[in-house]
Amino acid sequence: MHDADKLHDKLNRETGKVSWGELEKAFAQGRVLFVGEVLDLVSVAVSVSEDDVQAVREWMNTGQLRQVASSEAEVWSASNQVFWAVVVAPWVLIQVAKPQ
Repeated sequence: MHDADKLHDKLNRETGKVSWGELEKAFAQGRVLFVGEVLDLVSVAVSVSEDDVQAVREWMNTGQLRQVASSEAEVWSASNQVFWAVVVAPWVLIQVAKPQ
């Protein structure tokens, strides 16, 4: 198994559901990155971990990877939105968890 595959498996195992309330401290510290629904959360986490500047820059330029706006945080706090989250220090990458 290649290193990238091992990292993907590791980050996949470390991904879990969290409510916005659990993310508020990291948000206040500016460490939460939102991952758009068209992207795979774990694959983005691998790219961030491996410092894939080209991929990260492209996602940021298209808005598919970005910091969370205060207005979004207010809405998510009021609704107690649930996310999939994975930590790639110092970042917490989140993606909206779709209802099942």
